[in-house]
Amino acid sequence: MIFRCIIKPFKRWAFNRAKLYTYYYIQIYNKKYIIKYLNKRKKIAKLKSDKNLILLIDKLAHNDLLIKLENDDNLDNIFKKINNYLINNTNILDIYNYEFILDFGNYIVNLNNINKKDLGLDHSKVREYWLKRGPRIFITSIVLLTSNYILYVYLKKIDFKTNIYLISINLIALLLSIYMLYYRLPDSIESAIARTTHDYYVKNKNELYNN
Repeated sequence: MIFRCIIKPFKRWAFNRAKLYTYYYIQIYNKKYIIKYLNKRKKIAKLKSDKNLILLIDKLAHNDLLIKLENDDNLDNIFKKINNYLINNTNILDIYNYEFILDFGNYIVNLNNINKKDLGLDHSKVREYWLKRGPRIFITSIVLLTSNYILYVYLKKIDFKTNIYLISINLIALLLSIYMLYYRLPDSIESAIARTTHDYYVKNKNELYNN
């Protein structure tokens, strides 16, 4: 009963932390690969000497606009945001390219739809790294460090300062193992999201070169 009272709040906290990490890394990698997509399209536009498209891409790459677009999965909303931004910040008639904006909007929508598959990562990763492996690693670390201390004290005569030193070193080692264990979860979530977004970007990049 006591164990359950402890583990239940911990699970709730752990799942919440994992969810926050998932959304955090989705936002980071969405923006990263939206910018990479625009840079790739700009590179292709330069090869074709399409100056108007280059100007349009430069405007679409503005940070204020990207913040509004990066997590939107509705194509109509994306069009409205882009059009409003271009109307207020450019001579829209000179650089507007419906086909490119449609491609760009679809890229963002599909990227966000792919990210939805990663939203279930929080529970599975928490169970793998904190609820399954975590206790085993933590107990192993305690047993190893405690055994090391006991055997050292038993086999050697030590003074007070040496004793304090051994206790301090073992405590530091234990804290470092907890630190490493904690960050296995966000590192794993980041790797999964990075792989998902990278694979999607590479697929689109290859399609651009094939067209």
